[in-house]
Amino acid sequence: MRVLLVVHGYPPEASGGTEVYTRELARALRRAGDEVAVLARVADPSRPDRVLRREEREGLALFAINNTFRSCRSFEETWRDDAIRSLAAATLEEWRPDVVHVQHLTGLSADLAGETRERGIPSVVTLNDYWLICQRGQLLDLDLQRCDGPHPRGCARCLHTSRRQAERRTRGVAAIFESATHFLAPSKTLRERFLAHGLDPGRVTLHEQGIDPARYGVAEGRPGSRLRVGFVGSLMVSKAPHLLLEAFGRLPEDEARLDVFGGHAAYHGDDRYRGRLEPLLRGPGVRWHGALEHAAIPSALASLDVLVVPSVWLENAPFVIKEAFAAGLPVVASDLGGMAELVTHERDGLLFPAGDAAGLEAALRRLLDEPGLLDRLRSGVPRVPSIDDDAARTRALYERLRS
Repeated sequence: MRVLLVVHGYPPEASGGTEVYTRELARALRRAGDEVAVLARVADPSRPDRVLRREEREGLALFAINNTFRSCRSFEETWRDDAIRSLAAATLEEWRPDVVHVQHLTGLSADLAGETRERGIPSVVTLNDYWLICQRGQLLDLDLQRCDGPHPRGCARCLHTSRRQAERRTRGVAAIFESATHFLAPSKTLRERFLAHGLDPGRVTLHEQGIDPARYGVAEGRPGSRLRVGFVGSLMVSKAPHLLLEAFGRLPEDEARLDVFGGHAAYHGDDRYRGRLEPLLRGPGVRWHGALEHAAIPSALASLDVLVVPSVWLENAPFVIKEAFAAGLPVVASDLGGMAELVTHERDGLLFPAGDAAGLEAALRRLLDEPGLLDRLRSGVPRVPSIDDDAARTRALYERLRS
């Protein structure tokens, strides 16, 4: 079977959860005997925009479309781009896939599924976040309040455009609901949110994504007297590392340490959050390690007793939680969305009210004060599905759609 994966970035240039997952899925499909190509957006300022280049990478064909948005002449071209659609069409003509699997379309063009439909190629879209109903992707408004979206007046404010253009974006992107053959939702939260916005429930399958568990050795249990707390991820406002830093700052200085693995990331061009975080990162007991290559995550997790995921947006099904579980770590997380679906309170981790630093502090104090709690949570950590199991289920779907 010839498979084309479509994604908004590809390692090593892009190393977010969806990008890394796409590479792992491509490798797993190839191990299963498929021919695999990847169509990916890159953002290289040294190259002209809307140019396609081809290369081989790890035995895969990579079709890279450069888009830094420098060539955009209108708001509409930030989400639908005729030139990029034409380059994608040329890729389909050259590669001739049996199935196209879209992981994300940011920086590409929302109407790419239309090209597959016109050619009679079955297409799968994984709902990795909310981009199809929210251009900001995370259903957080400018005030960082969770949004039901899309709402024309609110979308116009968030997107700094007219109400007419916001409505046009909502209608235009929703066309993919008709063009794509089938959808995969990594969490119930995502599935329910998209069903509420008109997606046919018969065309959306709940699909648990896998990782490569063999890369993760089980972390040693607390070798010293200090609780080793960790954060792994981009230091952006929606992931709310400030909540952890504030909560940690209230703990007894000699009883815990905090390791922060991640680099600063502007949120839709707004870099003010960095100023809020930097003093907190210099606090007592805090060790900030900066940006982390994905290959280094297993060793980072092996140095911890517990991982904290304090996001304030409706996370999908965070890979970092699965990676923590693969390393034998319990997780303290916000009681929202896919985080609350993955973490079972009191069994493999603890949940706290989203956005509540005091609630997070209370959870961490329990790990310090309750004898045996950390060991009990560690023993409850579940098995994580492997990427090869995931690929097998995904291939079965491909075969059904082909037939």
